[in-house]
Amino acid sequence: MVQFAGVGGKNDDPYQLKQSVGPCELSLADEIKKARRYATSSIDVTQIIAKKRGFYNFGLRLLPAQKSALDPQEFDQWRRENWSEIYSLVCQVWNEFLVVGSVIAFWRTGAAPRTPMRVILLPPERCDYQDPMGIETLKFRHELTESQIRTLPEEWQQRYRGTTEVTISDQFGEAFRVLKTERVGNGLGRPPMRALFTTLDEHESLEVGENLLGLASRLVFRQHKLGHAITTGPRAGLPTHFYKKATGEAVKKFFEGRTGLVETVTNFDQSALVNWIDPKLLDAKKWDSTLVRMLRWGGPVALMLHARGPNPFLMPALQVEANDERARMELFLSYIINEVFSPPTRATLRWSDRCFKDVRTAAELIRFGVQQGATSYERLNEEAGNDHTEEHARKIAELKQKQDWLPLYDAAHGPGDESPPSPKSRKKANGRPPGTPDPTE
Repeated sequence: MVQFAGVGGKNDDPYQLKQSVGPCELSLADEIKKARRYATSSIDVTQIIAKKRGFYNFGLRLLPAQKSALDPQEFDQWRRENWSEIYSLVCQVWNEFLVVGSVIAFWRTGAAPRTPMRVILLPPERCDYQDPMGIETLKFRHELTESQIRTLPEEWQQRYRGTTEVTISDQFGEAFRVLKTERVGNGLGRPPMRALFTTLDEHESLEVGENLLGLASRLVFRQHKLGHAITTGPRAGLPTHFYKKATGEAVKKFFEGRTGLVETVTNFDQSALVNWIDPKLLDAKKWDSTLVRMLRWGGPVALMLHARGPNPFLMPALQVEANDERARMELFLSYIINEVFSPPTRATLRWSDRCFKDVRTAAELIRFGVQQGATSYERLNEEAGNDHTEEHARKIAELKQKQDWLPLYDAAHGPGDESPPSPKSRKKANGRPPGTPDPTE
């Protein structure tokens, strides 16, 4: 196996670039670490994951599973109090799932002391998770130093002191939940980026090579050719080239440190050469092969990023992907939210599909649905980004103040029936009464 390090020197990092004739088999922990590294170091992978997370998590809503026997204000108050922490948790879970392919959520139950973040995502590369016959066991390598252990609550210090690995157990008020794509009984699955490792290794090699070319471009030297070689006659092949050291030193002294335009006169035996990197070595075509493979791995999101715009033919495929992942994520997150955050009634998560539709088409569908009575005003407010409860309260307030918003006279319906109309009969009066001047106040 041939290993390629970075810029010179020996490669001592086992997670750095490795190239071989066949695929390099890594442990699960090493593959997860490699996936995390490429998720932050590769421009293409970073953008694909960010855009997927944006589409999958678009329009996140936290709703009561059953609205009939619940005071809406009670649930809204609970949601406002916990929304910041829940939203942060959801974003972390999406990111972990898209990069690693597995999520391990950990929290404490009962009267056990809690951390500021009630739910913590444990790194799978430091966990030993087994689920034979669906019976789950989880061991975690905490890697806490003695000084860090002393900062923990008294109940935890004995738990983590003297060992670097603990088994998560409800006996100590601990609970966990695992989200994975691997089948039951097989433990944690490999990261989805594994299919792209060979491509990313090759891409990184190209980046290192181009970086070295750029570094070499910093060294630019000018070569002055004086004299000429003798190829014919009795002096052919002799080390006499009409070059004198004194002349060479004079030429060097003349040009050294000069920039801009320089006027000089030479004979046919003097010329200047500048060493430049061949531009063909920097041709973007060399990235095409790895780019095509990244697009195939990234699916509809990557193809649309490459096309620099949404594609109505790819959006349905992206929606199918998102709905599949959302269903898996809803089961996982709803369980944790209901267990940890104690809502007044069972809460559930919902996402919006509006991001998969053309903006104009989506607006027309909502407008048509409201006009025909098939769509509620609540959905209209949600899709418009408004708070329906707040808008409903404002509409009720406006109904009570209706008379305050009516004009003094209805100018669109001709002369009025009274002169002048009284406030109580303003509705009966059509337009301004004959001979009534413009109101001054």
